[in-house]
Amino acid sequence: MKSSVGQEKNKLVPLTEVKETALSLGLKPSSATLRRVARGLSIIENVEHIENNTFRVGSQRNPTQFYRVSLGSMPSCTCQDWHKRAKGNGFLCKHVIATLLFEQQEKLEQLNAQAELLEQQFGPYLGWNNFIKW
Repeated sequence: MKSSVGQEKNKLVPLTEVKETALSLGLKPSSATLRRVARGLSIIENVEHIENNTFRVGSQRNPTQFYRVSLGSMPSCTCQDWHKRAKGNGFLCKHVIATLLFEQQEKLEQLNAQAELLEQQFGPYLGWNNFIKW
């Protein structure tokens, strides 16, 4: 039995992490979805926030190829997988998944920065040595 799903760019993602990630995004953990989530996890570093809900995601195979991902009421991507399989079916391509995960990381980093600021400003007055960090 395999303990991991997919090996992209020599990055092996544990199956438990892939399943937890799929569930955290509200996705049904089918085998096709788990493969896309594993690939999405492996390309998070290829995501660049352009403006508002628009992102640029580098291709997994071609370093000169980029896809435009829009997050809003209905996510979309310019890749072939999105247009062939995902568009309107409730499925998400790996680029949209990577972008959603990137956005979660950005929000978490912002919360941690706010917690550190609160700790510096108010911790000494309240006798708190450390706030809980996420």
